Amino acid sequence: MRSDLISPSKGSVVRLSELDTFPSYVAIYSPSIIENSFIFSPSAMQWSDRVVLNRLDCCESFWVTQLDKLQCDLETLFTDILSRYFKHDYITVFACHPWQCLMYLSYLRYHNSTGVYFLQNRLNRNIFQTLGWQYWFEPQSELVS
Repeated sequence: MRSDLISPSKGSVVRLSELDTFPSYVAIYSPSIIENSFIFSPSAMQWSDRVVLNRLDCCESFWVTQLDKLQCDLETLFTDILSRYFKHDYITVFACHPWQCLMYLSYLRYHNSTGVYFLQNRLNRNIFQTLGWQYWFEPQSELVS
């Protein structure tokens, strides 16, 4: 038997080199009201009291510089920032399109998940591709209420 099949799996750390592209958007959910919409970018949209969208591609060079300066991966960098704002009570989805962020965020909220998720990650992308219409309509219902 091959030794790599029986060895314990290593933790999943998302490195910029492992992503297809730098995430263009991020959706952040917190059970408490989000008072600062501009957590990751000067381009932000308050989707609801508890959900905010940030556009990241407008400041990608800043984040890449921070990664180089701090010698860390994206997940560590963004988790540190989110922990300052929300402790450990948040869900964050990074993706290339805002609707991808909102749909996957809806899925994660339904499953009571917490933490940081990248749709550029193969596992998350595969799960996203199986989502039903309910996760498309749920974020839209927040606009109506």
